Amino acid sequence: MSKPKREVLLKERLERLEKVIRVKEPDRVPLMMAACFLPVSYLETTYEKIAFDYQECKKGVIKVASDFGFDMFGCFSGLEGFIFSLALIESHPDIAPFVRFLTGPMHDILQDKYTKWPGRETSENTYPQFLGGKFMEPEEYGKLIDDPLGFINEVLLPRVCASLEKPNSAKAYGAMIKLGMDVAKYGAMMQELTLELKNLGFPSFPFAWSYSPLDLIGDFMRHVTDVVVDLHRIPDKVQQATEVLTPLAAKVGVISGQVPPEVKKFFGTDIVLAFIPLHLNSILSPKLYNEYYWPALKKVIGELIKAGLTPFIFYEGDHTPHLETMLELPKGKTVAYFERADLRKAKEVLGGHTCIMGGIPGSLLAGGTPEKVREHVKSLLEDLKPGGGFALAPAEASSLDVKPENIKALTDAVKKYGKY
Repeated sequence: MSKPKREVLLKERLERLEKVIRVKEPDRVPLMMAACFLPVSYLETTYEKIAFDYQECKKGVIKVASDFGFDMFGCFSGLEGFIFSLALIESHPDIAPFVRFLTGPMHDILQDKYTKWPGRETSENTYPQFLGGKFMEPEEYGKLIDDPLGFINEVLLPRVCASLEKPNSAKAYGAMIKLGMDVAKYGAMMQELTLELKNLGFPSFPFAWSYSPLDLIGDFMRHVTDVVVDLHRIPDKVQQATEVLTPLAAKVGVISGQVPPEVKKFFGTDIVLAFIPLHLNSILSPKLYNEYYWPALKKVIGELIKAGLTPFIFYEGDHTPHLETMLELPKGKTVAYFERADLRKAKEVLGGHTCIMGGIPGSLLAGGTPEKVREHVKSLLEDLKPGGGFALAPAEASSLDVKPENIKALTDAVKKYGKY
């Protein structure tokens, strides 16, 4: 494809995405795909190679993007690591955003217990897994509340990371130096990838990072099941902990979203997306969600919007019971990326108010047929397309090795049925 044609495609795709994010009607429903970990059999590689070799990951992203022609193809080749950003936000705000995700090499350096990786704790062709864990006892909530960053740095992370178990040791200092070197290496790869994608006609957006305060406790400190028990046994302690973590989670988002004008010019957009994944949302009853989860999350979202960012929220699990609360957010200021919510119900509640994303189950792309994919897309777009503000996207960061013929059917169906 010639350079002028790639430049035209880049402009068309970016305008399409910007309109949808702002809850407007574009020329066609966009297709946003995520290369969390790529279809390995299609690329004739393994999850281990992609997870531990940054250049292998970059090569895979370029090939899949070029072969299938999505409107946007984002690369998040890591697992949850927001706690490390939080730990550094006061002392090293310039570094904190760059340790948002744990990659395979970072896992080797830190020897963390949050994650399992192919070729390490699991077989070479197993999808990487975030497990979280229980690393704080209920009686330690007081220490977290009194000094959250001190507790995280001096107590929690030494329990989580074998390399940091003796904070003032040569082993710990060496691990942090190695981590810094690897973060630079990973960042350089991501910059190269963004530039190469742009040159091929694929837009990207600047990204910031934040988190739900109660998920911080559930994912990284007490484990999901234990924090739910805590909400029944010691709710006041949990609420106090979320209150002290809220401004810190917002601060990481605001600082990571401070994008210089020249960088925005490179991307060609003023939109900076602030990614927030939600985990406990689908586990909590509406009562517990509205009392302990939503108020803190809403404050974080509000601070991000105040800073000029667009919260890009991944509502994991089935968020259908909580849709009405999203109307409390400013109109046209957030992106709602749903995993398993009822999208037709979401359109009914949020249409014209919030950008809606999702709709493509990983199981369909992995186990379905091209005809089933086309039928699914046609039916979904008939209900979700009217009025704009909808983007097709994988319903989850699938660990399934999807079929190339189904991805081709997906892109063809969007082009056929997604036009306005």
